[in-house]
Order: sequence, then C-alpha cells, then structure tokens
Amino acid sequence: MSEHDTHAEAQPQPLPDEQHTLDAFLGATPRRARRQLVSLLVLTLALIAIAALFVRFVTGSDSPYYFAPVETGDIVPRLSEMSTVHGEDELTIRARLDGQLAALDVATGDRVDYGQVLGRIDSRGSDAQLESERAALAAARSQAEAAEGDVRDTATRLARFERVWRESEHRVPSTVEMERARAD
Repeated sequence: MSEHDTHAEAQPQPLPDEQHTLDAFLGATPRRARRQLVSLLVLTLALIAIAALFVRFVTGSDSPYYFAPVETGDIVPRLSEMSTVHGEDELTIRARLDGQLAALDVATGDRVDYGQVLGRIDSRGSDAQLESERAALAAARSQAEAAEGDVRDTATRLARFERVWRESEHRVPSTVEMERARAD
C-alpha cells in the first residue's frame, strides 16, 4: 500500500446518524429536505398561477372589447390637426391635364350629372413643360441618329481594315491599328 492509501483510510467517514446529528448541531438542513422545500415552493406557485388564470378566464367576459354608454354633447377639441373627411358616396375625379384650377362650377355637396363640366383648368404652365419635353425628345433623337451614324462609320472602317489586312496577309495595317479599330 502507498502512503496516500493509508492516509485515506485513516480518516473515518461519519455514519448516517452521526451526519444527521452533526447537521442538526451546526444548524444545517439536509440537502434532501432543502430540495423538497424548493420543489414544494415551485409547485405551490404554479398552482396559484393556474388558479388565477382559471378565475380570470371563467369570470371574465367573452369579448375582449370594453363597452361604454353613448353620450351626446358638444365635442371640445384637445388637439387640432389637418385632415380630409371622406363621405360614403364620394368619388375621386382626376383631370386629364396638369395645371391650376381656374374655375369651379359646382359647390361642395351639389348633385352633378354625367358629362357636366365641374371646373376649368389653366394649363399654360403644362403647355410650356410639354414644349420643353418635346424639345428634349427631339434633341435626344438627333443624338441617337448621330450615334447611329458614328456606329456605321466605325463598322465601315473596321470592315475596310480587315479586308486590307486579309489581302496583305496580315502585314498592313499593323496589329496595334487592327486592335484599336476593333475596340472602337
């Protein structure tokens, strides 16, 4: 036997009754009793929560909404905001042109008939904008035509270079000139 083994045998282990007496003397509660107490506490809290939920749902109303009696009286605004009120038979009408409303021939709440003129639009600003956009379109078309002409010229020049290059057995034009023509 080694020295360590003899040392381990030299310390006597307390008997279960002695351990209980020692715990009682030191004021310590045994682990098993502590576990039982914690388990009992958790079980009690769970039962209380289940009972509270049961009471809430059994005695509560079927509707998640709260009701209050309707009262009539004057409304005193506490907050002022801008808004739009839409009626049941309201219809949004869109004009074919942009511009300022020059004249309104009907009043709010009037009955209108199909085809009736409701108002007149001053579209002078829109006319100027339309002319400006037409001019921009014409300029874009002329730029596109110029670009197409450049593409045709470049393609013709490349075809000429390749024809000369084949006929001269790859001597004229130089390789650099051919690469530049292909890149263009």
